[in-house]
Amino acid sequence: MLLFNLGAARAAPPAAPTDARGELRAWCAGACGPVVLDGFKPRKRLPAEARRPVYTVERHGADAWGEPAGRRLGDTAGLEAAAQLVVVRWAVPREEAVPRMLEVSRALAGAGAWIEDPAAGVVADGASFLARLAPLEGDPPDPSPAVGVDRPAEGRAVTRGLRRLGLPELVAEDRGDPGATEAVLLAAARALAAREAAAGVPDRLELADPCARGTATLRYARRRAGDPEPPLAELRFDGSAAPCPQPAPAGGTASTPRARGRTGGSGGAASG
Repeated sequence: MLLFNLGAARAAPPAAPTDARGELRAWCAGACGPVVLDGFKPRKRLPAEARRPVYTVERHGADAWGEPAGRRLGDTAGLEAAAQLVVVRWAVPREEAVPRMLEVSRALAGAGAWIEDPAAGVVADGASFLARLAPLEGDPPDPSPAVGVDRPAEGRAVTRGLRRLGLPELVAEDRGDPGATEAVLLAAARALAAREAAAGVPDRLELADPCARGTATLRYARRRAGDPEPPLAELRFDGSAAPCPQPAPAGGTASTPRARGRTGGSGGAASG
């Protein structure tokens, strides 16, 4: 068990995003199938604020885009030979965040053989990807499978993926055990996801998570180099935390990507 304090809180309260938005990619052995999103309106670009569900679709040759990034889960045999990918970016009202993300995930599982989640840092076959997101359908939803923890600078940890759930990304000073820092961030994410969207973002959370127990204080955070898009909330934690056991990957196995000899591509910044 590790006792620690993360960061110094700022005076300004945390802000909730105006909507929920994100990005997922489907990789296909041949031509990708159609992306069918009932209830969404297609757009050429996403609006600054989504008042109804909207999305954009881009199709690219796999070689022009670059290697899919992230930990590989399930059956990814043949991914290096993928011929095409489709990139879906979406934006929806905050109160529709979770069901709409699941809808996009199912649509992409039907359009391609593998799904890449750039925020969570995973690539998986469609069935394994959807199984991994099952905790999001709980009551309350558990966002952990949809959230990655990144370290854009030494001593600084940030979440990636909460924005598409209608929540601000969390930032904390990474002191002591990195696993304990990640446990606190994910425990705070679960506590935030359990709240009603209309309730906004509190400046204080009482965490009674198996891996983190104590008080989390949230304040407005200014964006730094390498951070995800704002709004950001800086987290200060007073309590105890320890690294959580990692669940077995959906589909049974995990692997690291192998080089494929592509030229690096660019696809724009991830929205989520």
